Amino acid sequence: MFFDFQLLIEPSIGGNTQAIIAIDRSGFISVLGSKSKDRHDVMDSLEQLIATYNSRGHHVKAFCSDSEAICTSLATPLRLLQAHIKHTTPDAHCHKVEQIDQKAIAILEALPYFLPSKLILYLKKYSVDCINLSCSSTQFAGSLNSTPTLSRLFSPLVPYA
Repeated sequence: MFFDFQLLIEPSIGGNTQAIIAIDRSGFISVLGSKSKDRHDVMDSLEQLIATYNSRGHHVKAFCSDSEAICTSLATPLRLLQAHIKHTTPDAHCHKVEQIDQKAIAILEALPYFLPSKLILYLKKYSVDCINLSCSSTQFAGSLNSTPTLSRLFSPLVPYA
């Protein structure tokens, strides 16, 4: 699971100053808030993410992040949770993170009112929900052996006569 930090313009209503964007191998995106980039605050958020995946029967065994100091300091606490972390070079960032910002900007442009900057974290969460719920060409690549079609994705409620 790849994760990256985004500094919020202003602390959110919950007091978060950082947005943690996490993307798993299937392309599912999560947005978490963190009070700061302090190791304990970041670990609280990552533990919440791991617990969410575990509660749904998935096990998070590996993380990938930039090689920032905060990320390198997470190796030991993550090992205690039976996970390890790899680090990428700064130029090898995930392009889906940019897609979140593009979606958020499009939503902001469509709003007939001004959204306070303390709500940006929640806008990012909503943007991610929109992205996760939309179909993509790679969404079903690992789950179907052939190209998805409507007839394969949706079974009719009543058989045709």
